[in-house]
Amino acid sequence: MSDSLSDILALARQTAPDVPAEVWQRVELAIRQEFGAERHYIARQPKKLLLEQIADQGAENDCARLSKKLGISVRRAQQLRRLVR
Repeated sequence: MSDSLSDILALARQTAPDVPAEVWQRVELAIRQEFGAERHYIARQPKKLLLEQIADQGAENDCARLSKKLGISVRRAQQLRRLVR
């Protein structure tokens, strides 16, 4: 069985390379002490991810292009775009 925490922290290190290695070691130790030998569920939060992607696209893309790019319906792109504004 693989260690999920190592995979998660590796991704976090890649995402935030400006954080010193000592900080990552302290974070890993704290998580292992608090939650070691337990299984945890990490929610995907698809709506939050889509909202962030739409916000990153800015105003230049219309809803038809956004829907194709994100793999959602035009109607859903319109709904989410209203939330971002």
